[in-house]
Amino acid sequence: MQDLSTAASAASDAPARFCLQPDRRAQAARRRRLLRDLDLAIAQDVPTLQLRPRVSLSDGRRVAEEASWRWSHRRHGTLPGTALADMAGKSALGERVAVWFLRRLCLLAARRSSVVPLSLRVPWALLPMPLLEHHLLTALMDSHAIPSLLELRFAEDQLHALSPEDLLVLSRLRDMGIGIALEQFGDGPTSLGLLRRLPLSTVILSAELLRHLPQDDDDRAMLHAIIAAARGLGLATVACGVERQAQMNLLRNLGCDAAQGPGIAFGLAA
Repeated sequence: MQDLSTAASAASDAPARFCLQPDRRAQAARRRRLLRDLDLAIAQDVPTLQLRPRVSLSDGRRVAEEASWRWSHRRHGTLPGTALADMAGKSALGERVAVWFLRRLCLLAARRSSVVPLSLRVPWALLPMPLLEHHLLTALMDSHAIPSLLELRFAEDQLHALSPEDLLVLSRLRDMGIGIALEQFGDGPTSLGLLRRLPLSTVILSAELLRHLPQDDDDRAMLHAIIAAARGLGLATVACGVERQAQMNLLRNLGCDAAQGPGIAFGLAA
């Protein structure tokens, strides 16, 4: 997989007027073959979904499940969907892969008996916002899924500098009952003003904020301030990357609503 990723980077960085070196040509060819295989696999609905639980810190019940996907390739073994989606990028294939994932998730939400929301990390291939809205509404109508059983997760850089039209799209989705989550909050330069400006339902805290807890007093103070600000705005807070019971106890005492990570459970097959 690393070899293929290197090929993708090399092919994109090489100026058109230069020929690729033989090893880079081979890597680029392997990458093209893999993407052709992926296109066929998506058309045949071969990849599988994986679900990772998010649990309440107050009573331990499952409050959401974060979805991802994997594909078992005959030569390269099991490949993670995030890496494959990154390789496909904002291309026609990248959009087809993202739409397939969205439709599969809506179908799962509609068919299963659980009322626990399914959470989808929005790929760049589904942006800008009007494109996301179009594909999401189509998937919801085709599957008859209840909108409140879905949550869309965005990275901070996907939500900076949104246009008024983009904000209207997010507001319409939120008004339908779809959860809107900002993830990796606190990982790098962060503005609490972003929480006020966006129609969010949930803030997912970066695992970096938990790395030195519960020992580090400064990190504890920062985490407490973020959780308090989010709660003051009526937003649910989720701690990501929880590994130890001591972290769970501290998060509960700080008023964090939910947690996920290796300390919670391993990913479950859908």
